[in-house]
Amino acid sequence: AGAVVNGCGSNIGLSFEMVVDNSGWHTITVTGANSGTPFYCVAYSFLGQQWTVGSGKWVNPGQQSIFYVSVSGGGGMTLYCNNMEWQDGVANLNWNP
Repeated sequence: AGAVVNGCGSNIGLSFEMVVDNSGWHTITVTGANSGTPFYCVAYSFLGQQWTVGSGKWVNPGQQSIFYVSVSGGGGMTLYCNNMEWQDGVANLNWNP
């Protein structure tokens, strides 16, 4: 297992798509990499062209953040992290399917 860390010279956004087995509320647990600065992420659910915004919060280096999003039957979910600076990253990502 490894981390996803921005090694680029510019800020980036990362998107993590996850499959879920059941409709209802789901959690996404993210641990920030030990390097870098805090960055902001938002959880979304999707079904076809319909998107629903879940929780958004800051992810701090070396710390865990939990996101919540409601998913419709047959849908999936995405965690989008925006404006990640050099050395910002995700060390671990888990979700309940």
